[in-house]
Amino acid sequence: MVNTEPTPPKASVMAGRGYYSRHSEPQGAAAAPGFGYLAAAAAAVPLPAERFAPITIADYGCAGGTNEVRPMEILLEGLRTRRPSTPINVLHTDLPENDFGSLFALLADPARSYPTGREPVYPTWNRTLAEFLAPFEPGGALSGALEVVEHRFDITDDARAYPQFASDGDAETFAAAYTAFARAITEPSFFRWLRTDRPSGERDRIIADFYRDLQARIAADPVTATCHWRVATLRIRRPA
Repeated sequence: MVNTEPTPPKASVMAGRGYYSRHSEPQGAAAAPGFGYLAAAAAAVPLPAERFAPITIADYGCAGGTNEVRPMEILLEGLRTRRPSTPINVLHTDLPENDFGSLFALLADPARSYPTGREPVYPTWNRTLAEFLAPFEPGGALSGALEVVEHRFDITDDARAYPQFASDGDAETFAAAYTAFARAITEPSFFRWLRTDRPSGERDRIIADFYRDLQARIAADPVTATCHWRVATLRIRRPA
């Protein structure tokens, strides 16, 4: 007889809900003598041959993240000094039952997180048609489970959704409308890093100044500001 009962989750080896993070000063102090090795590694590790290819920092055993902040700062500062244009991925990993909630809360807190004060990045990637179709091809993750009946690939630009400049040459109206679109998708990501202890009026002024400057830049060069989107449309079905 096969037991179909789900396996109960394991208890974490550390106290959760941030308790371990709040009481792990001895562990942090014990790790401090190794910080010099981290700085040396950041100064010596080979950088990717391609200027904009990423480099990855792997943190094995992140717990709640409190003792990860200073080591990450040392590595980031060392790598950024050598080549500011190189993207850096930071990978935090631990046991499945780890208190990742405390880690995520720390990373999102401007007062505690190691990304605080650094230039914000809004990464995007336009997949190719081949990348969209790859999971359905032989050997792909969805091969045999789903199949693509038909597909199309279109390239469009924002002039269709915001025709003010394309049809009327009205750069100012286009810039106002397009800035609103940009603000809707970027404001939470860009400005959550402002320190939470800033007065609310100061935060509002910083955000307003940023988008006012963006609108002026778009109005000055609408053609460059217009995005060109690559859209893959797939009709998928389960095999009979």
